[in-house]
Amino acid sequence: MRAASVRVDQDQGTANSFMHGMRAPGQTVAQATGLFRGFLAERQTQAIALARSGNRAGALNVLGEGMHALMDSTSPVHEGFQEWAGLEGPVNKAKAAAHAAQETWPMGERRTRAIHLIQDYLQQFLQAVPRGNPSCLQ
Repeated sequence: MRAASVRVDQDQGTANSFMHGMRAPGQTVAQATGLFRGFLAERQTQAIALARSGNRAGALNVLGEGMHALMDSTSPVHEGFQEWAGLEGPVNKAKAAAHAAQETWPMGERRTRAIHLIQDYLQQFLQAVPRGNPSCLQ
């Protein structure tokens, strides 16, 4: 799951800003929100299918991608689907460095919200995976 989270962070282009709880230039908050929700649902559906087929590693991998998006959405520099211009060009690289410096594990209410989002996402997954198939979660 950790590797999946790292992999999602390697894509800092504007086209997939929604995977970080952000939006691309010219994109509305509503558009980014829709893409974000669709990404979460697709990752959840794929994780469930992989778990049901006995592919534990694959299930946890795609579940981790969705969890990354949820965690990012609680960051003060992401929250509310803030605009992300990507990493192209020297100005954006400086902006990206400043952005990264502001990203920390959330404290207080933000931490509680991040934990609850991830727990809810995991619970949805666990409820959908048949209990009679222990191989998918061991």
